[in-house]
Amino acid sequence: MASISDKGYGSVSKIIWLSFMVGSLNFVYAADYETLITQARDQLGSNQPSEALKAADEAVLANPTDYKGYYYTALAYISIGKLDNAELALNKAKVLVPAGNKGEIEKVALTLKTYRQIQNADNALSEGLVGKAARLYEEAWNIGNESPEAALKAAELHVTRLTQPVDAARLLRQIKASGISGPVFDKANSLLQEITPTLIEIAKSHVKKAESQSGADALASLQKAQDADPDLIDIYTKRANIVAVGDNIGAMKEGIKDLSKHNLAEPEMLEKLPNIAQWVKQPQFNEFLYDLIGKTKTESLLKILDERKNRYEKAIADYKTKLANYEKEVAAVEQQKKADVVESDLCTKKCTEKHGGYKGYFADQEKLAICNATCIAPVRTLPQKPVKPVESDYLQ
Repeated sequence: MASISDKGYGSVSKIIWLSFMVGSLNFVYAADYETLITQARDQLGSNQPSEALKAADEAVLANPTDYKGYYYTALAYISIGKLDNAELALNKAKVLVPAGNKGEIEKVALTLKTYRQIQNADNALSEGLVGKAARLYEEAWNIGNESPEAALKAAELHVTRLTQPVDAARLLRQIKASGISGPVFDKANSLLQEITPTLIEIAKSHVKKAESQSGADALASLQKAQDADPDLIDIYTKRANIVAVGDNIGAMKEGIKDLSKHNLAEPEMLEKLPNIAQWVKQPQFNEFLYDLIGKTKTESLLKILDERKNRYEKAIADYKTKLANYEKEVAAVEQQKKADVVESDLCTKKCTEKHGGYKGYFADQEKLAICNATCIAPVRTLPQKPVKPVESDYLQ
């Protein structure tokens, strides 16, 4: 009788055995793969990019169809500065990544773009292109705010090489606002403190310039002042006064919001703004005030404006009365001046006739001179015209 092996069942048993072994091997590979991925991640976190690259490469070999091996390979290459290699690995990860994990790849793509720009900035600086280097470092920071070191480098170039403290301050403030901590934050804070006196003087000079300007020119100067020193209070009070004169409600709202951010949006301050009485008549602006300073302060402002209106209206009534009296007095003086002229002429005529007239060799010239002096019309002064009240003169 033929054996099972002779009938070919031996081959089947071999296949079964091999299938078991392959399945076991895949299980081992799967276990090793996850271990390698964890190892690569941990080594990147502990600043061991070379070791992380080795673990990630092994992970790719263990499972070339999963994106994570390529993902960590790309991160490792970025960390050691091999950006072209990083891009190749990242492109493979993009093909394999599940839809739900695409955000991870996009974030690494931003990181890669940032480091490429830093590399470009380094190259520009090595060529002596300081201005270009500063711009590229800033662009690297702006890609995703992932490299405060790049922002700090740009700021340092603006201060030490380019004499552009305002541009430096903008970047240093961004670093401080990013929420990072550590040496970069400390250096940024120290450098900002160092250039603050210069920034204050620059801001004050722009504010002074704005005082001799109007409209868009004045607003542009105030913006430059704010770029230099955003804590200078005069910037916001002057800006609010400028936009209050116009008719742009959006600009007016922004001006008032700036006052509020600096704790200046008090009724006593707002009441002094030009045309504020007209602004509060607009329902949209009135609603904005309630949102900005609340019901109590808004109503306090409205009360102040009502009282000012009453004072102004009373002043106008008084002015009209005074103006009517003034016009009567002027008419009386003018009438009297005409009478004075007539009387003067008559006096002169009589006097000259008495003393022989102005002609003739025998006229008494001395007495004629006395006639002229005696008969001259008196000087009559007009009363002072009352000044019409200006509403702004009746501020609280």
